[in-house]
Order: sequence, then C-alpha cells, then structure tokens
Amino acid sequence: TVDEVNQDIFALAGETASSIGTGGMSTKINAARIVAAGGGCAFIGAGKQENILQDLFSGKLIGTFFLPHKEKIRKRKHWIADVLTPQGDLILDPGACRAIQQSGRSLLPSGIVAIEGAFNEGDCVRCRNQAGEVIAVGLINYDQPQTALIKGCKTSEAEEKLGYKGSEEVIHRDNMVIL
Repeated sequence: TVDEVNQDIFALAGETASSIGTGGMSTKINAARIVAAGGGCAFIGAGKQENILQDLFSGKLIGTFFLPHKEKIRKRKHWIADVLTPQGDLILDPGACRAIQQSGRSLLPSGIVAIEGAFNEGDCVRCRNQAGEVIAVGLINYDQPQTALIKGCKTSEAEEKLGYKGSEEVIHRDNMVIL
C-alpha cells in the first residue's frame, strides 16, 4: 500500500519498458499518482495473473494499492500538474527548494540558479533542485529572456534590470503544484 507517491517510489520503478508494453512502471505509477491526487484509489497488479480482480476484492494481498491523498488536489492545480506540458526548467538553489517544499512559498528570482528551455509568460515550467529532481511545476510570470535577466537577483534588483515593475514572484504559490 502506498499513501504518497514521491521520488523514492519512482526510483524503485526504474525507467525501463518491456518490449510488449507501451510504458514502463514509472508511467503506471504516474497514472496512479494522478488518480490518488484526485481523491481516488488505484491498483497496479500483474495483468497476466488469472482472477487478479477476484483475488483483490476477496482481500488477498497482491499488487500495489495507492490510497487517495488526504487533501484532494483542486481542479486548477490538477490542470497545472497533469494536463499542461512543461516548456522549460528552472534550476533552484537549496534555499528556494526548502521555501517551496517546506513552507509552500512562491518562487522569487533570487532562488533561480539556471534556466533550461524556451518558454513564454504564462507557460508551465518545472522547478528542479540542483540534483535534477522535479520538486514543483507552475505557471511562470515571465518569458525565458526576462527570467534569464533576473535569475539570482533580489526582487528590488529585478525591477531595475527589467526596466519596469513586474511581478515580485517568478511563480506565485497559487500557480504552483509541489510534487
């Protein structure tokens, strides 16, 4: 039984897909994560095992059962996390990662150490730690050239570099989903 899908669960799955199937275990776990985030239960079991559903419903301990999240994800956050395709990546310093993951804070320019990809204002982007793990996804308030200009800057310096007063946050917490 899995009550929270995190990086450790994905690491156990590996990245390989069989020559028969259309996706590896990571794809199945991600689908279960989406169902659980929406308040549902999910089950992953051996598809070739006879009577697997009968065994499951009779109480046998088989396969892996994913419990619904304690807090159901809002439709808008589901859209950001699971429907939109991220257009780029922001690599964050450890302080920004902590602020997002532990305190649910918005992303400020000072927390960005690198940018990958090309994106426009309003696009979905991934937030990664320096080890490359995705910690969040969100809608960005600046395009890629503007973000590159203000990365690593204090909020007060960003206005000076941009030549106008833009949003204080690169990604506001209301437009971010922590993974």
